Amino acid sequence: MKALKISCICMLSVTASGCKLADTMASYAASTMCTKVFLSGLSEQHVMETDLIPASKGAVKAALFNVDYADQTVQVQFLDSKRKAIYRDQLGCTLVGDVTEAELRQQTLPQLESPELDANQVWPAGRAGVSYVSGVELDQIDLAAQGLFEDKSTYEINTSSVLVSYKGKLVYERYADDYSPETPVALFSASKTITAVLSGMIQDDGVLDLNQPANVAEWNNSNDPRSVITPMQLLTMTSGLGSDKTDQKIDPDVFELVASDDMASTFANKKLYAQPGTAWHYNTGNTLVQTRLLQETLGGNLSDFYQYMQTRLFHKINVTSAVVQPDNSGNMALGAFAFMTPRDMARFGLLLEQGGHWDGEQIISAHWLETMLEAVNLPNPWNRDYGVGIFPNTQKVGEAFWPMLPADTMSALGLRGQLIIVVPSLDLVVVRTGDAHDEQEILVDIGRFIYGLLEALPQE
Repeated sequence: MKALKISCICMLSVTASGCKLADTMASYAASTMCTKVFLSGLSEQHVMETDLIPASKGAVKAALFNVDYADQTVQVQFLDSKRKAIYRDQLGCTLVGDVTEAELRQQTLPQLESPELDANQVWPAGRAGVSYVSGVELDQIDLAAQGLFEDKSTYEINTSSVLVSYKGKLVYERYADDYSPETPVALFSASKTITAVLSGMIQDDGVLDLNQPANVAEWNNSNDPRSVITPMQLLTMTSGLGSDKTDQKIDPDVFELVASDDMASTFANKKLYAQPGTAWHYNTGNTLVQTRLLQETLGGNLSDFYQYMQTRLFHKINVTSAVVQPDNSGNMALGAFAFMTPRDMARFGLLLEQGGHWDGEQIISAHWLETMLEAVNLPNPWNRDYGVGIFPNTQKVGEAFWPMLPADTMSALGLRGQLIIVVPSLDLVVVRTGDAHDEQEILVDIGRFIYGLLEALPQE
């Protein structure tokens, strides 16, 4: 499925969005190395071999890296550009820019009590691993998963984890070398599903109407044609904002945003390519503007957003590893920069599977989840239905994402094959993480895995 290929290979040329090669490369390399070394605990060599070298087609080998383990910083020089990323506990890595390193380090977060999960209690309530479920053929699941962990000669799979939840229990998990249940991984655009969930929660709280024009400073003029854009249009990729390269199936502005000090403002200042609500085009900038809007609605600073996100969502479902990285301006960049362990990704998937219900509490309204699954009734170049920050398995304007799965299936999808696949009618959640550098091939391989998985489940 070439439509889903949003490869960092595009950094090797000056893109139509106007970003410069050197700055984009240095920014991505510094941020990625910083996050994967200091948050995920991976080695520099592993990061280079599985991410930076294949993503840049080897161009990153010309960059100079300075990884400072004492200060937990990474500085990268590529051609005439030098960028530095710093790691901060609970916030991950942020690029130094107009806001200096000293100023960034003065930013603080509230001290929150994270749920204490019993090491002897099984998932999802505790830290223990898989549970036995009668009729599940584990050997068959393992055989089906094997293909996801084998590198192919024509592309790199680099799967880091595969997990399966069935009937509310973790029945299978497998990790690649260098990874464990405690390793936080990047969700990339699967983060957009979290943004959608939080948006619905805040609307349910009565403090934001997603169908009224968004209060965005860059458009705060009734004569500005962008002033009619609603949060719902941002969430559904129908704002009409951004690059006019809508014939491209990739995310056209993301490489400019990677190097920006203020990602949301950079995108919000772009012109309309279409009247809001009349055209669909995937662009991460939409979600970054929406995330900033949520943060402003909750009080305006990253501490307010952090506290709401952790206490109202993550901690209630026993997710303890979630980190959302802010950009240099202090906006939480939830459109693509969320991280958590695969087990916590599966917990988030289980919340969706259970209709927003968890341990006796309705965390997300069932009505909002139904809204998220309503496909946008506009054609798109991917030929797949898109809802509100998630891919439903319907066929309103395109093909079913997973033809072998029921129509109530939903998928949170991120770059390089980060997946949370939720099937409520089968009581099933599937998580896959890794660094696939050909999204078309990895989705085909995941399809094969799902076929094998279905055969391994009890036939009821």
